[in-house]
Amino acid sequence: MQPPQTYAEYIRTHARKVQQSELTNESNKKRREIDYAYLLLQHFRSLPQATLQRRWTLEEICRLVPGIYQEKPALRIVAAALRQLGFTEHRDWTSQGRNRRYWLPPTDSFIERK
Repeated sequence: MQPPQTYAEYIRTHARKVQQSELTNESNKKRREIDYAYLLLQHFRSLPQATLQRRWTLEEICRLVPGIYQEKPALRIVAAALRQLGFTEHRDWTSQGRNRRYWLPPTDSFIERK
């Protein structure tokens, strides 16, 4: 049978256990990062130029890349990746367009095919 611990010893051992569990939890909780700009660039490189130079809705683009925790990625993350690639956001204010937002690629030569 072990002798009873003093309060100070109990606090020290408890602090060590908590510190060790925090270290293991941090390594398990590392956030999974996906480079959406790279994934979208690879997809757009595979498309013919005529297909690329059209209006793209954010919903269409989100179907092209996987999400981190869900099936589709967050719209704001994909929008940031599109801005990084040089896409510009526009809005169709006509009644036929129903105020939808769409994205246009920057120029004909923004994707250098290697």
